[in-house]
Amino acid sequence: MSLIALVHSTLLYAQCISAGGLGSLNVGSNGYEYPSYFSSEHQYDSLGFELERMLPGGISQSFAYDNIGRLVDSKTRQSTKVRREITKYRMDINMKWWQIQFPEEETSSTPLAISPDGEKTLIDWMEAIESNRRFPFQYRLSPQMSLDDYIADDLGVPLFSEQVRNIIDELMTGEEGIEWYEVPVVQSRNQYRYFAPKFTRTLDILNEDSSLYGVNKSILIKAVLSTEKVKKYSIVPIVGSSEAFFFPTRIAISDTVKRALKKARVSGISFSPIKVD
Repeated sequence: MSLIALVHSTLLYAQCISAGGLGSLNVGSNGYEYPSYFSSEHQYDSLGFELERMLPGGISQSFAYDNIGRLVDSKTRQSTKVRREITKYRMDINMKWWQIQFPEEETSSTPLAISPDGEKTLIDWMEAIESNRRFPFQYRLSPQMSLDDYIADDLGVPLFSEQVRNIIDELMTGEEGIEWYEVPVVQSRNQYRYFAPKFTRTLDILNEDSSLYGVNKSILIKAVLSTEKVKKYSIVPIVGSSEAFFFPTRIAISDTVKRALKKARVSGISFSPIKVD
């Protein structure tokens, strides 16, 4: 590599311009005693037109010309590795989590799915649900109620539409340990498929010093997520020890999942911010 020029500025900036192989030009300090705050590499064709420019941060620019040398196209790209690092950095410094909720305003069309035996609780049904790997009964929904993507029921089980389940599945990290149980919901003789998420293991996600529990930590009153613990998940249950092996009544999702759900315009879901510390 041969030195072409060494340029100094009145602000103590030094720029070294050197030639590499055919059509290659490098700009930077290239081993000189001056600090290199900026370095770029340029590729030219045999006529001297710039074809590609490599910039710091994994950014590259390419140029195309017509037959008489006029610029007709210019593209700027960033390497996938750098994009991943930037995304991770943004997630770390701006981590937001949201608790899934039902809209506050209730109307006559607000859905409430009813189980077949009003005297049974979820605990009474759990053995049959586990052995069948699905709900062994049908919920019923009144005809005037809307088939939202998230509906309430009389057992306290979160019921999600297939669309919501698919979005969550696509964005999970693989560490959550979710099993989806199919739940049939009948309205006006038509049957619809809903899904209830069950976590197969206890996830260590809470900031224990900031969270507030009831007696013996059986009931979680106020949840504060731990920044370090929760960043490897996309969806987590907000539960105390007595709720850990049932379908969680409270679920939190990452900001990425929330944005995907809002983009899909899912119905019947609102989001409440949950503290991350």
